[in-house]
Amino acid sequence: MKRQETINSYRNVIEGHVAKAPLGSMPIQQVTADDIEGYYLALKLASSSINIHHAVLSQAFRIARKKKLISVNPMIDVERADRDDGRRAIRRFSTPARRCCSDRSTAAMHGRRSART
Repeated sequence: MKRQETINSYRNVIEGHVAKAPLGSMPIQQVTADDIEGYYLALKLASSSINIHHAVLSQAFRIARKKKLISVNPMIDVERADRDDGRRAIRRFSTPARRCCSDRSTAAMHGRRSART
């Protein structure tokens, strides 16, 4: 059984970040690896924190795949953040992920869907 501290950390990832991000309002069947990488880029956190988000999302998508809610797990194509020794994470995400993140974040701020959705 998970310690309460771990459970609180995972809850914070979901309620404090994922649910508030454009990713959190997408139907799970439409989420792509680029969407997840874009979400990571928007976080602007240290790699160790991003890797906690990665672990939570990985488990959620594993469960969704097992329950046949999705046919493909997009986390298969998403890498953990690079180690950063206490500095901001060095991101190696693709240009489409950067563009996707920017488009969706801008659209979300204006209350509309981006052209890529």
